[in-house]
Amino acid sequence: MKRLIALFAVITLFASILVGCDYNRNGKQQYYVQTVGDPNDNGEYTLPAFDEKGNELKLTFMKTGENRKFKEHAFLRIYVKDTDRVTAYEEVSKDELPTKVKDKLNIK
Repeated sequence: MKRLIALFAVITLFASILVGCDYNRNGKQQYYVQTVGDPNDNGEYTLPAFDEKGNELKLTFMKTGENRKFKEHAFLRIYVKDTDRVTAYEEVSKDELPTKVKDKLNIK
């Protein structure tokens, strides 16, 4: 009976860890973009993105869901794996942008 309880505790702990992890965001490089213009015919945006140090990278990504277009001039935090694969994104406020990103995007 004690082994069964211990096994149940280990399984519960492991399951709670898995639920708390976001594999699309954890351990990924973060870049920031400002959405400008419309997506191409495939629904993809190709925009300059900047990391917190101000380093630039051209990223191609698309919005998921019903509406395939981002708000014009929205700020996004993009999660990138291997410098070319976008795994997740989220809209952020201007105040959440790192200073060097604001400089690169000419935001006061």
